[in-house]
Amino acid sequence: MKILFISLGCDKNLVDTEMMLGMLSEHGHEFTDDENEAEAVVVNTCCFINDAKEESIQVLIEMGERRKAGDLRALIAAGCLAQRYQDEILTEIPEVDAIVGTTAIDKIVDALNNVLNGNSHNELKSINEKPVTGKKRIVTTGGHFAYLKIAEGCDKHCTYCIIPKVRGDFREIINSSEIFRRSEKLKERFNLICVVMDRIDSAVNFLNKHSDDPQTEEDYICFLVYACMVKDAISKLYENIYHRKP
Repeated sequence: MKILFISLGCDKNLVDTEMMLGMLSEHGHEFTDDENEAEAVVVNTCCFINDAKEESIQVLIEMGERRKAGDLRALIAAGCLAQRYQDEILTEIPEVDAIVGTTAIDKIVDALNNVLNGNSHNELKSINEKPVTGKKRIVTTGGHFAYLKIAEGCDKHCTYCIIPKVRGDFREIINSSEIFRRSEKLKERFNLICVVMDRIDSAVNFLNKHSDDPQTEEDYICFLVYACMVKDAISKLYENIYHRKP
């Protein structure tokens, strides 16, 4: 089956998309960027700000029209909007066949198979479930760089921020030695490894916690730490760890 993946939002969402692509590919599915060729569509949604929410809704509506017209055999909504507004999506856009929650991306194959077999149901887990990791990925960033997600969620629970409601509390995915191991493996294929998590202060605390002697690791930490919504993340991280400007 040819599947169109539409990945919206942050780089952490893209990592989830790449894992879902990998899992589906292991079951013989193919992928296309042409909606006219697609037999199924998975929309990995975002709802961090209103513009992102509106974009996700609009894409679901557009793909829903194709599903209603019979051009698609399956339409699945994944990601943050799907996690936060699952009931609203299924009520307002009934063409969506199933929801896959942010902590249940390892169930994407089951979700698709169930829809195709006429027995669709949502795949959801606790928002604080252990993040999915270690799955095959199809990297989509063009061959020069790749993202490595090292943590999920946030403990801040700011009144203006949706992250804890859709990604849960802060959970580490891998420790520093595993970061280095995976980074070295990825560096065999890519020039730059971008490590992603939700907050720059969480990134600093994470590396400080796992670095016995950060000074000796200065030359070894050769990847860019990119925190969502923080453009100068690398400078702030460097200054906090090494107490000097890069």
